[in-house]
Amino acid sequence: MKKLSGIILVAIAFAMVLPSCGKYEEGPALSLRSKTARLVNEWKVDQYFIAAVDVTAQYQLQNTDLVMNIKENGEIVNTYTNNTGDPVTYSSTWEFTSDKSGIIITTAGTSRTHDILRLKNDELWLKTTYSDQALSTIHEMHLITK
Repeated sequence: MKKLSGIILVAIAFAMVLPSCGKYEEGPALSLRSKTARLVNEWKVDQYFIAAVDVTAQYQLQNTDLVMNIKENGEIVNTYTNNTGDPVTYSSTWEFTSDKSGIIITTAGTSRTHDILRLKNDELWLKTTYSDQALSTIHEMHLITK
């Protein structure tokens, strides 16, 4: 009986600590795959929000069939069809922030940090703030595997 109550106590303690293990706001709490292994994939946009407003339809009109191919070597190959029907391909580079809470994407010499909200095998949620002189807006992109 003493052994059983000890096992139950350990299980309860583990269950209480486990939810606090996750690095990302939206989870997962625990993954057996490394952050890099989960990030490296072909991603497509599932939802896009600006200032918490769903603008997915408008975003997809301008970036039809966008695919972000995030590679382990630090490269991203982006492909999409623009609003005039022309195929577009461009490359970027990526690296984790020092604490791996986000990724820094550099395109044509311009770097932008994207906070990772969720990083699962089949879901990647990124949030970034775009600022100009008078206005800052939060953009949130929900990606799923292609």
